[in-house]
Amino acid sequence: ERHIPIWISETPLKLIYRGYFWVMLFFILSGFVLPMRFFKTGKTTCVTGGTFRRYLRLMVPCFMIISLYYLLSKMGAMGQYTYVRIKDKTFGEFIIDSLFTTWIGGDDWSTATWTMSIELFATFFIYLLS
Repeated sequence: ERHIPIWISETPLKLIYRGYFWVMLFFILSGFVLPMRFFKTGKTTCVTGGTFRRYLRLMVPCFMIISLYYLLSKMGAMGQYTYVRIKDKTFGEFIIDSLFTTWIGGDDWSTATWTMSIELFATFFIYLLS
């Protein structure tokens, strides 16, 4: 934030460049959009099918990104701090973490995955309310 002018960083304009605002906005929009098809059609399969597909829709891109992160980290391209965090992790642990642990709040590989468990469980909650 040192490179952001103080007239932005100390005003409500800081919402534009801070990630938390955009994550919250995404969650709010998801809450309206996800059950929309169910409310239009009234078919319960929209909810049940959406629930099962949601994990795959979130997991596949996350798995790809974490895979890239894993490879770059093992090659030393992500900096010393990153390498120290994961240098003792095995490929098996990478698979387990990316398929399961990330979805219950684990962020060993990247702190950017903190939203993934929230998004998944919020989706389930939205479908349950629907």
